[in-house]
Amino acid sequence: MHAQGADAGATARQRQWQRHSRRPTAVRNGCKRCLPDGVERQSIAKWVCLRDALIARQRAVSRVPPRATPLQTAFIEQYTAFADEITGKLSALIVALYQGKLASGEFAQKRYELYRDGVAAQREFLKATAIADQQRAVQAQELAQQRFQNTLATWSMYLHAVNCRT
Repeated sequence: MHAQGADAGATARQRQWQRHSRRPTAVRNGCKRCLPDGVERQSIAKWVCLRDALIARQRAVSRVPPRATPLQTAFIEQYTAFADEITGKLSALIVALYQGKLASGEFAQKRYELYRDGVAAQREFLKATAIADQQRAVQAQELAQQRFQNTLATWSMYLHAVNCRT
């Protein structure tokens, strides 16, 4: 009977820890004001509108010059695809911030990490194109793309965990 009581207590502690660990960091540290309030949500909404308009204007302009070769076109499209993926993940972070599932400090840190990972992937891809041997260059580009896909998968798992927060 004593063992059951200990198990029940452990289970209650585990449930409490699970609920506690799903909250944004600021809430766990007692800093509830770090989560966006009504006024900050309005500012976030305005920022999102401006950001979306800017992205739409950027995408309206052709990224590929009219006289680009098929190889140049493929390179430009792949290189800009990195930025497009990062833009999409950042949008998910913004939604989590707006919904109060992410504290301002955590958002800033994750936004930095997201951009850092995207720029690193672009840099690796660019380095791969500088390899003189065409076969090795293609292999290096594919490796850079695969590493970036792995990074995106990690970010997707993180974003899923954030979206599960209550």
